[in-house]
Amino acid sequence: MQKNITPSGTISGGWLMSKMDMAGGIMAWDITKGPIYTIACNNLLFHKTVMPGELVSFYSYLVKTNNTSLDILVEGKIRQPPSNEEFRVTTGTFIYVAIDENNKPRKISIDLERTDCCHH
Repeated sequence: MQKNITPSGTISGGWLMSKMDMAGGIMAWDITKGPIYTIACNNLLFHKTVMPGELVSFYSYLVKTNNTSLDILVEGKIRQPPSNEEFRVTTGTFIYVAIDENNKPRKISIDLERTDCCHH
């Protein structure tokens, strides 16, 4: 959308970051089986600009678990025709805390079958 395009004609880094947070959040919700919230994003890097019309896919990987939180690496890639070769455009580690019905941190029990890479 036009509002997500910078004056230089590229896709906004803020838009990309919000989609990364969503992809990591989906994985965090799946793993913790309930509500989570984002508490930090570390080492966010934009490796390549994204142009309007390019298809961006996000991949999430569980990096670390703590008592009540998860660190999830999220990677954004674009696929360029005609070869469909993928290029990394952004990476960052998002930290999510599992919360209970009172919005307080809750202990996480990990289902190891749900920790593989997720594509969102």
